[in-house]
Amino acid sequence: MDAKISKINELSKFLEDKKAVVCDLLSLSGKFQLGRIARDAGFTKEKGVPCKFLLLYLLLVRICKITIFRFYMAGYFGLLDTSIGKNSFYRFINNERYDWRKLQCSVAKAYVKNVEKETKANSATKHDVEKLKFFVADDTTIQKTGKKMEKIGKVYDHTTGEYVLGYKVQALSFFDGKGFIPVDSSIHIEMRKNGKQGLSEKELKNRYCKKRDPKSAGYKRVAESIEEKPKVLLQMLGRAWKNGFHAAYFLCDSWYDGLDFIREIRKVGNGALHILCMAKNGKRKYKDGDQLHTVKQMIALNERQAKPHRKYKCLFFVKDVMLDDVPVRLFIIKYGKKQDWNVILTTDRTLSFVKAFEYYQIRWNTEVMFRECKQYLGLGRCQSNDFDALIADTTLAFITYTMLAFFKRINEYETMGILFRSLQEEAFALTLWQRFLPIIEKILRDLCTLLDIDYDETMRTICSDNTKANQLFRMLRAINEDESCKSVA
Repeated sequence: MDAKISKINELSKFLEDKKAVVCDLLSLSGKFQLGRIARDAGFTKEKGVPCKFLLLYLLLVRICKITIFRFYMAGYFGLLDTSIGKNSFYRFINNERYDWRKLQCSVAKAYVKNVEKETKANSATKHDVEKLKFFVADDTTIQKTGKKMEKIGKVYDHTTGEYVLGYKVQALSFFDGKGFIPVDSSIHIEMRKNGKQGLSEKELKNRYCKKRDPKSAGYKRVAESIEEKPKVLLQMLGRAWKNGFHAAYFLCDSWYDGLDFIREIRKVGNGALHILCMAKNGKRKYKDGDQLHTVKQMIALNERQAKPHRKYKCLFFVKDVMLDDVPVRLFIIKYGKKQDWNVILTTDRTLSFVKAFEYYQIRWNTEVMFRECKQYLGLGRCQSNDFDALIADTTLAFITYTMLAFFKRINEYETMGILFRSLQEEAFALTLWQRFLPIIEKILRDLCTLLDIDYDETMRTICSDNTKANQLFRMLRAINEDESCKSVA
């Protein structure tokens, strides 16, 4: 069972045109060297469709917002051999051996590499390299309806304030001053004190269960799902740093403001990484001079000295204190006429209020990323009972987002929505090519028969000669444009 390599080659030769390379979906995967990345991450098959083609097909499925089943039934883009079943895709995403985490990190590294190439090629954007870089961490709720999914349970949704059936997806993202991409991710469940995850005994028993090799990547991800998110996040940060993602600040909300967590953050890069986060306004005490004060006590003592800031319409004061053995700076802020005070904590005592305020706003990019991945790329829509498929689905959404973020960056699209619609239209346009390829093939075959020329040899000659191949596809493009004009008329 082989994919129709000839058709893929025909399309790729057309996409090799330098004028169109940044505007075509398939060439985008070529820029990221998806095949090599997949091979290096251990995505290999002994028989059947090569993994790089399955990955490419799954990216197209995500762009076009269709299911694997619809993709298979339509023989989408004419790239699939009819002998290839849809189970090839299901086996692929359910495979516990594949290291999806390594694949996601490798795609993120390819993004950085491609951005560096574009930056060097364009002197006007060289200043981007000098901008501060940030890590951003946050989680989002993936809501489900089926109670038979592996490890499914109820998790707390902060947006609604209720417990819902589903999972938590935690993402570590990287911001280089202009582009925002997810570098690593993890999927978590929330265990209650009774260990039942908000489900009955019968519902827990009826959940899908799968035996895995303890040495497999899937086994490690399942075991990771029950660990605390801050612990897993620290491991993700360590891996990201080792893979060349270096930043000045780590941005997060108050969920990650624990003392032990802050200590571990300061160890990353031998103290090169500072934390900038919201802090809880609770009973925690800070050493202010010789006294131990809570935030509420500091507000009572310093409220009259608070300074107004016209641009951000708030009152604030700054306190340099000790959190146990960690020196920190607190920005205690009150917005408008609200009675509550908010606290921003950082381990960088040289940071001004304005800089801290502006840097922390970068964290909201992760909320935008989650929304766009759910809205455009189908994050969380996987209905498979297998936890490995859920990992694959989440990773594919983030990989596609990373590739589109690069496309957006080099083409200066206004929003991800505009970019998505543009690429979706382009992907659907490929079906028109599929219509005309058989017509061109029949014409060429009839000409070869009439002239008593070997058809296979002629096609090999055309495909091996870029000039002739480009001429053929320019003709196809003209037919396509003529067809479009007629449909509009």
